[in-house]
Amino acid sequence: MKRSAVRVCALVIGGVAGWALVPACAWAFGDSLDAMYRDNVRAENNGELPSYLYATVPPPIPQPKPLTPEDILTKLRAETPSIVVPDSAPPIAWPDVVKQIGSGAPGAFAVDAVRRKAEAADPQAVELFAWMNATGTGVRRDLTQAFNLYMQADGLNVAGAKENAKAIYNALPPSEKKSALNPNQ
Repeated sequence: MKRSAVRVCALVIGGVAGWALVPACAWAFGDSLDAMYRDNVRAENNGELPSYLYATVPPPIPQPKPLTPEDILTKLRAETPSIVVPDSAPPIAWPDVVKQIGSGAPGAFAVDAVRRKAEAADPQAVELFAWMNATGTGVRRDLTQAFNLYMQADGLNVAGAKENAKAIYNALPPSEKKSALNPNQ
């Protein structure tokens, strides 16, 4: 084991005729801190160094290869649970659908059931879907869509639909009023 010698110099408080800072130098012989630590550990472990003290290099960490777009899609498809297509969902009875919508927190299947019936021109569903669009219940709030649906409900002879369409039209921002009256433009 290599021993090292170091000359240590410091200012020391002391002196013969009172207190003063006096320079002092001395040679220090001994082991490095690492060697002293290892000696202590050897003394505690019957002269053996535990394996965790050996200077070993950890194995290299393998670097992953960059993912290609195809790899990313494959990984996403494997990690993403299957999405249930609403058409394959068990049918919900219409009174249950209306009850879910009325609760203010409808499920996705109830919203889809209303949308499908509204697309099939069911008067009650068209009015309900218009209300959902006007209030943002189960769908993103869209006053233009609500106005158009109330106008469709009026064409299906739904009572009160024309008054609701007027109220929605008055609530529309001026920039959207023209597009609400001409939905195809």
